[in-house]
Amino acid sequence: MSTRKSVRYKLPVNVFIDGHHCPVIDFSRTGAGLIKNEFEAVVNTEAEIIIVFPHKSGNEGWGVKGKIVRVDENKNFFAVDFVEDENFRKFFNEFIEYLRSENKLEMLK
Repeated sequence: MSTRKSVRYKLPVNVFIDGHHCPVIDFSRTGAGLIKNEFEAVVNTEAEIIIVFPHKSGNEGWGVKGKIVRVDENKNFFAVDFVEDENFRKFFNEFIEYLRSENKLEMLK
């Protein structure tokens, strides 16, 4: 089982994996918890992930590489870890600051 390395947030982002929209449960700079629905999530599978952020300049999409690290069929849940990317890290930190300045940031425990 994987343990989160970063603070988790409830964010207004959309996540797409292999063309499937996967609703977000929680999100951090290093990964996300997602609702599985019809998506066939398999542990240790690498994935191309598209994340759409509603940012001050409009919707901004980022493509990141990730790996499925956990699947819970009973809870209709799966988790992905993102491959570290310096540009994504910088953008994510800026996005969090933007949400904080707009009082739209909700951290999870």
